[in-house]
Amino acid sequence: MLIMRNECKNETNAILPKFAWITVLALFPIFFFYNAALALGFSQRFLGGGFVYPAITLGLPLIFLQILSVLRRQTKIVIVDIMFLVMIIYMLIWASVNYFFGDGYQRDYPLYQETLQNVFVWSVVYTAFRNLSFNSKFMKIILPALLAGMLVISFLNISGEMFNAAQLASGEVRVATYQGFARSAFVTALLLLSASRGWRLSAYVIITLVLLFILGARSEFAGFFVAGGLIVLARERAKRSVLVWMPLFLALFVYILLATDVLEGGSRIINLLDLKADASAQMRLVFQAHALKTISSHWLLGGYGSELELGELGDYAHNALSAWVSYGLIGFLMFTGMNMAAMFSSARATFMESLSYSRPSTAFFLGVSGFCVLSMVASKVVYDPIFAVAWGSYASSKLVGLKKDQA
Repeated sequence: MLIMRNECKNETNAILPKFAWITVLALFPIFFFYNAALALGFSQRFLGGGFVYPAITLGLPLIFLQILSVLRRQTKIVIVDIMFLVMIIYMLIWASVNYFFGDGYQRDYPLYQETLQNVFVWSVVYTAFRNLSFNSKFMKIILPALLAGMLVISFLNISGEMFNAAQLASGEVRVATYQGFARSAFVTALLLLSASRGWRLSAYVIITLVLLFILGARSEFAGFFVAGGLIVLARERAKRSVLVWMPLFLALFVYILLATDVLEGGSRIINLLDLKADASAQMRLVFQAHALKTISSHWLLGGYGSELELGELGDYAHNALSAWVSYGLIGFLMFTGMNMAAMFSSARATFMESLSYSRPSTAFFLGVSGFCVLSMVASKVVYDPIFAVAWGSYASSKLVGLKKDQA
């Protein structure tokens, strides 16, 4: 009987990392290809065009396996797990109290549904990256092909200086936004960079810059300079790839931009140079002004659902103020605290490792954590899945530290 229990425990322990990889691949690179196929008419819709349905489909068995692993004591509960659990429970209670006992827009069902969906998506992404094994062969074999495929599809379907699948989709076919495509490319690229070294690392950086430029998501494009730079430094320190190959590849990238007159066009990325004339940037200023007004009037409790005063769901301030407005001062402190703790922990883990280079998991943790700190200051709303990527990597780092201490 004891032997059977041990075999069952080992089987669950082996399945969880594999299922975590399947989930990550499905929610990021495969998400890109599926939505591209929908937009170009090569596939029928069977999981919707958004992020929620794939997350539910894969997330339920993934979370079940995680709970089973905890109950069987195959994995430890680390402080990050407790922090994350407390935060999402707080959010669920806060949203539920407002929905059932609030008034006006606070009782808007689509708003409540969105909160439940976003918290669940966070949980799925967190669990996947918490259990991700960076020793997988997927890192060096499949990810380069996936990134190259994304670049080819995007390049061959440029319309108006960017690949916007939503504009190419015919009829009532619903596909992901350009931000969703960019998120998939961004996470895939960071995973690949963290597993690479030498000239390949530099080449992947430039490929990613070209891809993100075509996709037109300015947050990911600008943030990649931070995230990618941190990963390069973690993996190479001051080696030849940083001092020689990277400047050469960057010079090639700039030459291509100049030679093709891209800088003279209307690319969303180029509009970063003149945000005063950009309608999207100006609208974000309106969202932020509304958030500041709400916080000044209700600094402790915020104004859950108050973005609906501006018109519709999603009209949040694109920074950590969205957490303050939606979940009050406590929610804001939890959200920003998680991101800052992840950043400091990743920097410490990088510093404590070898002077020559960091492990792939540490490099990825550093890059995505740095991006999330930048994002909560300047570009992402509270519900963005990328934050759960960093927090899951934070938990994974703590679990690795526990294994080292017990060895």
